[in-house]
Amino acid sequence: MTAPKLAINVRQIAKNTRITRIENGLTVKHMAARVGLTPATIKRIEKATTLDGARNYVPSYGTLFKLANAVRVTVYEFTTMQLNFK
Repeated sequence: MTAPKLAINVRQIAKNTRITRIENGLTVKHMAARVGLTPATIKRIEKATTLDGARNYVPSYGTLFKLANAVRVTVYEFTTMQLNFK
């Protein structure tokens, strides 16, 4: 028996990364420092692109956990829901 596959909406992750960063008053540089990533990685996540420019970049679970933690939401909320602020 194989494990069920989790459908991840990379566009929603990209959008939520940018929205939560901005709503928390963080620049790309500050968000990167908060989660221990480079600013270039945050930009790639927000654009959903890989290093070679390919689309549909999905961050690792560890990275998703750090991003969600930095903006005080769960990984589930961060990856599956449209987050609404204000």
